[in-house]
This record gives sequence, structure tokens and C-alpha cells, in this order.
Amino acid sequence: MSSSIFREATQYSGPENRLTQALAVTLRRVPEAARVLALAWTDPRAATAASREVACDSTGAVHRALSDGVTLQSVRTQVPTPSRRQVDLELRFGHGRHPSPDDVVIWVESKLGADPANRQVISYAGDLKLRALGAVVVLAPRESLRYGPEKPACRG
Repeated sequence: MSSSIFREATQYSGPENRLTQALAVTLRRVPEAARVLALAWTDPRAATAASREVACDSTGAVHRALSDGVTLQSVRTQVPTPSRRQVDLELRFGHGRHPSPDDVVIWVESKLGADPANRQVISYAGDLKLRALGAVVVLAPRESLRYGPEKPACRG
């Protein structure tokens, strides 16, 4: 028996956690939407984003891997990282039914009215490189996120 969408979306308190849970519930039920979002988030040629929101050239390999017929394997929330942080949302894509070193992983950090914690995104990017081919995405209202030293520099 499938669980209630409302129950899943309200599992945690607070607007950021509820945003994350609602997105996770939606992507579990519409897996192709997860792939479409991941492709958009990692496309280094994306012309539709606002200034400074275009993916880095370094996400090109992730974008190509996502374009190679992978399917959504899992959607998890509150995922522990090697540096003892918790990423809000993990999307895992692959060719098989079980996790593989060849999988592509997207970590999403949801923010509502707050910038990422000190070096949070940089730490996530370093941790993710230890685990899989992937990218880190910050999901926030455009007007609420200040880009400062926290925003990792794109390297081509």
C-alpha cells in the first residue's frame, strides 16, 4: 500500500524540509521529471538561467551521463555525507536496479531565505566526488540567495 503524499510531504517540520519532501514525493511518482530537472541543472550550455546560475563547464560530464539513457534509481532525503553533514535531497540515476559506481548522483540543497552554511556547498561537492559522478545543486528562490564566497568558482 503506497503511503499518503501528504504524510510524506509533511514528515519533517520547517519550510525547507517540507519543500524538499514535497519535491522528493513528486519525483518518486514522476521519475522522468527528475531526469529532466537533472539535465537542466547540469547543462553547461543552458541559456535560460539568470546570470551566475548557469551550470559550470565541469558538470558537462554529468550532463552527458544523464543523457545516456539512465533512469531514476532512488530519491532520498536527509542523506548523510562523509563530512558529517546532511544533504537535503539525493537523486541517483543509473542503468541497473542496484547502486553502482557508474551511477550519476545529484545532491540538492534546498534554501528558503537563508544562504548555505559556511562552505556547505563546497563540502558537498568534495564529498560527492568521493562517492560518484555527480553535481550539487542549490534550490532557492532567486531573490533570497546571495552569491558570495560560498558559491564555488566554475572551472572549465
